[in-house]
Amino acid sequence: MTLHLFHTSDPHPAPRRARSRAAVGVVGAGAVVLAGFASVPAAQSATDPGCPEAYPAAALTAGQPVHGLTVSKGTIPDAFTGEVVGVLDDYIAPDLDVAVVTLKSPALDAAGGIWAGMSGSPVYAADGRLIGAVSYALAYSPTMVTGVTLAADMFELLDSDSVAAQRSLAEAAEADTVALPRALARELVASDAATQEQAAGGLTRLPLPVAVSGRAPRKLRDVETALPTSGTRVYQGAAAPVAGEATTPVPGGNVAVSIAYGDLTYAATGTVTAVCGDEVLAFGHPFLYMGRNTLGMHGGSTLLVQPDPYWGGAYKLMNIGGPVGSVDNEMLTGIHGLVGEMPRATTITSYVEAAGRSRTGTSEIVFQPDMPYLASWHLYLDQDRVLQAWTKGSGAVSWTVQGTREDGSPFTYTRRDRYASQWSISDDTAWVLYGQLSQLRDNPFEKIAINDIRTDSRLSTSYDVYVIKEVAMRKDGVWTALEPDSRLRLRAGATKRLKVSLTSQTLGVNVVKLDVKVPLRAAGRSGSLSVVGGNWWGGDYYEEGMGSMSGASSFDQLLKRMRNAPRNDAVVASLDLYGRGDKSLSRQFRASAGAVTEGSYWFGVRVPRK
Repeated sequence: MTLHLFHTSDPHPAPRRARSRAAVGVVGAGAVVLAGFASVPAAQSATDPGCPEAYPAAALTAGQPVHGLTVSKGTIPDAFTGEVVGVLDDYIAPDLDVAVVTLKSPALDAAGGIWAGMSGSPVYAADGRLIGAVSYALAYSPTMVTGVTLAADMFELLDSDSVAAQRSLAEAAEADTVALPRALARELVASDAATQEQAAGGLTRLPLPVAVSGRAPRKLRDVETALPTSGTRVYQGAAAPVAGEATTPVPGGNVAVSIAYGDLTYAATGTVTAVCGDEVLAFGHPFLYMGRNTLGMHGGSTLLVQPDPYWGGAYKLMNIGGPVGSVDNEMLTGIHGLVGEMPRATTITSYVEAAGRSRTGTSEIVFQPDMPYLASWHLYLDQDRVLQAWTKGSGAVSWTVQGTREDGSPFTYTRRDRYASQWSISDDTAWVLYGQLSQLRDNPFEKIAINDIRTDSRLSTSYDVYVIKEVAMRKDGVWTALEPDSRLRLRAGATKRLKVSLTSQTLGVNVVKLDVKVPLRAAGRSGSLSVVGGNWWGGDYYEEGMGSMSGASSFDQLLKRMRNAPRNDAVVASLDLYGRGDKSLSRQFRASAGAVTEGSYWFGVRVPRK
């Protein structure tokens, strides 16, 4: 890595490669942009003020004045000023440099320095050409020193097929923090732009504030471990509307990139660098490190820049607006979005009724790799919103999943069941939805798309569960209680009547009767008869997908097994017999108990030949 520390008397070093882009002459948001330039020279080189020509890195000189735009409150970008310190060669990756710049403005003074959420803020030369985007800061915040991703490299994102635009994102992880060359560190300390400790820490990518809606602070840790949050500052924020007033992106204006929005909102907030027609460049560095992808793009309004001494800096707190388009690519030098082109999303709509309250909520799940988790999280949030407590409970929950199969034909899957939890009814039901969506989407038989999910929850805070107390068998007109683990002698072709006695602290007692039919082919076999509550193993085991996948050889079979899986409110009698080689003979019989049922009884079985 080489540092170019320029002085006004020095000749400009020769450029190592050509980096320039002519202005794109299309309609832009000039009125707002020029308002932000009130105290600085207006752009001179572009017919589209939102997409000026890139300023060549080779022309930068130490002490050269710069100005830029960012939002500290509301939606209108404010101006900041600064000066160039130098250029760090190969800082981001081979042949991707950054310009080092010191900044100043009243808003920066109030925040104590550059804040998380300034990523993407455009930095201009005096003639209006775009130097690049605020993207990096000294490792020990707050600081007025920033690393600027160069505009010429960001403009390569406008040509999505270019080799440079497809640089490996694996290199990005290695560039999270890079030590400063000694000459630059000494320069920054001598000019009071940085402390010795800050200079020693080097430059690091500015964290992206990630707003997470409706998640209690105790649950934010779950988010940070379950979803891609590298290089972010996760905080509990406001929800973005599924449909709302769209804010036109402008350079220096607010932008949010979502993996989900609606009741469940998970979105990184930053700043627009340039708007070239319907194409938007922002951030100056990646968000998810995933290259080509589909994410939501939103505008928004900044409430304030919040200092956070415990975190070590400040971050932008923003109300996110409705979707304005989609993000289709992210590389080492930033993100690329398209205004007006909405991202593909899985819609989930949930109705929840509990404790005399009800609501219907919707989220759009944009980030498909984590769709099952995000959809289950939405269900949890809506149930938690109505229950308004981390609470035990029980109730009836159903969902209908609609999607498209590999051949383009539609499919529908519906599941209705009862659930009970001693810890969190919201968590337990959401976990089952996650398991089922994962098994559907990730099935090994064919590629499917899940387009729409609708859930219906009728919950209470009462833990209503039956437990099996006794199993009796009718013989010669008399009910006889069966001793656990006793051995039964059954006749091939016979039907045995069982009476299962249930008890509950909240529901009282109940009796369920069911018939066990012994196949004629069972003669000469032995095995077991189990009588279990559906929630003992059958319901969770099958509903989370593990039992459903076992034995399925096609997507149709998988759907059938998932639809026919034992319910949690069933009493299930399973007759499993062995003999005659390795081939087993199994039959299952069910009866509804009307509430979640637990408990188990096992009996040995022998079926004589005569």
